[in-house]
Amino acid sequence: MITGVGGQGVVTLSNLVARAAFRQGLDVKIGETLGMAHRGGSVTSNIRIGKNVRSALILSGASNVILALEPSEALRVARYVGKDTQVLLNTRPTPPVSVLLGLEKYPTIAEIVESITSLGGSIHTLDFTGLAEQVGNVQTLSMVMLGALVASQASSLSVEDLRKTVREVFPQRLVEMNLKAFDVGYTTLLSVLKEGSKPSL
Repeated sequence: MITGVGGQGVVTLSNLVARAAFRQGLDVKIGETLGMAHRGGSVTSNIRIGKNVRSALILSGASNVILALEPSEALRVARYVGKDTQVLLNTRPTPPVSVLLGLEKYPTIAEIVESITSLGGSIHTLDFTGLAEQVGNVQTLSMVMLGALVASQASSLSVEDLRKTVREVFPQRLVEMNLKAFDVGYTTLLSVLKEGSKPSL
């Protein structure tokens, strides 16, 4: 499951995952829920991958992995978290208009993490937006998180297949930047996992 807000690349990320899975000879079904706004509204994509997938529907508590490009959006899909779920959480918030106007309170990252772990899931928290900024373009956030997905070993998608897919999907002038973002996400999370350390919240 991939969740975020409009403009963060959720749909593009879903497309890349699907194409890479097809490359491996797997069946893929995608179901997307788009928010009311083109930019800033909630966007969630269900992706099911297997030998013979009949539906994109993910049952409650049955998601293998959740990529949360926006922190609070992880709470919207918390019902899909179970004891075997891995969550990759971007800690950089994009507050909705209701929060900016003072009508609602934005949850802390600690509160989000506590909610996820109380459901039995494991969670990796990083400022993935900050990593995208290091690459030189915040719009590469989705590629940074795609690299982290592979490093987490929460999916069977390979580095080689995803890099080939990135070359197919993006215009030539954007390929190297997006590959760099992918590599940054991959190596950063891999380093965190090898060290056994937890990024600060």
